[in-house]
Amino acid sequence: MEVGGDKPPSFYMKITLKDIIRWEQLTGKSFFNIDYSNEDDLEYLLYVCDHSEVTFGTFKEVFKNRKVVDKMLGEFNRYLALSSQFMPGQDDGKGGEKDTRYMKDIVSFIIVSGVDPHFVMEEMELQDLPLIVKALETKRRISLEDKRTFTYLTMLPHMDTSKLKNGMEDILSFPWDNEKPKVQKQPVMSEEEFDRIMEQYKKHDNGTT
Repeated sequence: MEVGGDKPPSFYMKITLKDIIRWEQLTGKSFFNIDYSNEDDLEYLLYVCDHSEVTFGTFKEVFKNRKVVDKMLGEFNRYLALSSQFMPGQDDGKGGEKDTRYMKDIVSFIIVSGVDPHFVMEEMELQDLPLIVKALETKRRISLEDKRTFTYLTMLPHMDTSKLKNGMEDILSFPWDNEKPKVQKQPVMSEEEFDRIMEQYKKHDNGTT
């Protein structure tokens, strides 16, 4: 941001995940609990998004210039209007119940999952986050469930399956197992019933009754 003269400074707002992490580091708060009506929260956010090579104390002095403030807030409101289109159901950023998640932890999870760190920190925006996290969580669930299935099949010959009411979930359960609708188990067919049905099928196939 350039300051000086009568011309309002140029300021282009784009909130990256790196900016959000810097905001959390400065405020000690979770970004999910930001209050846009709080002057301190807003000033810290504009500061990290401006990428000024000055301290926050120096940047705060700029806020005394009404032209600067109007320019920055106008660009900030424009950005919110654009990004909010892609974030349905989000709160209005005015407080409420505290969210214990921190963006730094979510970003770390995304990076260690194999997504390019530069893309995550410098290019990804807040509205991209739910899509990436959901995809990674789905991938993680599938991987864990595949491993559970393999373990179950390996142990199957050595177990009494009659004691497993929920199949492999009794060996290793995951938190999301309870989210799945329970499928009603079909009764096991006896050997005598199977032979009877097969005998009827053979008679029907031979044209006899």
